[in-house]
Amino acid sequence: YDSIISVRGLRPKTLADYRSKIRAIKERFQDIPLSDITTRDIATILNDYVSEGKSATSKLIRSTLSDIFREAIAEGFIHSNPVTATRAAKSEVKRVRLTTDEFMKIYDAAGKQPPWVKLSMEIALLTGQRVSDICAMKWVDISEGFLHVQQQKTGAKLAIPVTIKLDAANLSLSDTLKRCKSLSQGETIISSTRSEALSSGTVSRYFMRARKESGLSFSGEPPTFHEIRSLSARLYEKQYGERFAQHLLGHKSDSMAAQYRNDRGREWERIEIS
Repeated sequence: YDSIISVRGLRPKTLADYRSKIRAIKERFQDIPLSDITTRDIATILNDYVSEGKSATSKLIRSTLSDIFREAIAEGFIHSNPVTATRAAKSEVKRVRLTTDEFMKIYDAAGKQPPWVKLSMEIALLTGQRVSDICAMKWVDISEGFLHVQQQKTGAKLAIPVTIKLDAANLSLSDTLKRCKSLSQGETIISSTRSEALSSGTVSRYFMRARKESGLSFSGEPPTFHEIRSLSARLYEKQYGERFAQHLLGHKSDSMAAQYRNDRGREWERIEIS
């Protein structure tokens, strides 16, 4: 199975995630032949993960197991997939969504932090990108009025207009970029006071500090920096519509996905402001 996924053209991180799940599966089943593994065996393993509070992991393991058995069927080693009859665990979303008011309170509290903290929050809200992609944004990625982002997780290539504005937060990407440029001369758009690139962990930690200093309390798991991406999508959906918001996040419709497969991801998807 490892040799099969190795030729699927997966990104390094995705391939590493697959191999991590394969190791977990091997540990559970040891040297039991695929043909001897039953639905009950699989259900027991999946339920063990759920009992440990790892419903999301249970779903991922189930998906990987199902794929393993599908490939085994295709190769003629077995005739049926024992995973099919098992139930997929329901993942309970524990993290609280971030509201606009909460964002603004955290944003205000971030004023006590280095200037890049507020700017990173602005970039996140205006572009809807993941923290890893925000940390990787460079000045050379801006050309012809667009900020070019190749998402590390999906490989999606987006061209975001620097003229984009988010009315609900009274922010514009062009203004934020100007302030980023005035504060740092580093090659990355978001950089430290020493003009050095910042890691995802550093940006997330400083956001957490600002969140704590805001005095806000949450009934569930407090929102992380990543929740700004969800807030961005919701605000842009209200302003420009669902299709625009999904396009900005890099979520492809069926037609867009087909085009992406055709051009092998060589072309940039331009975000159009209607």
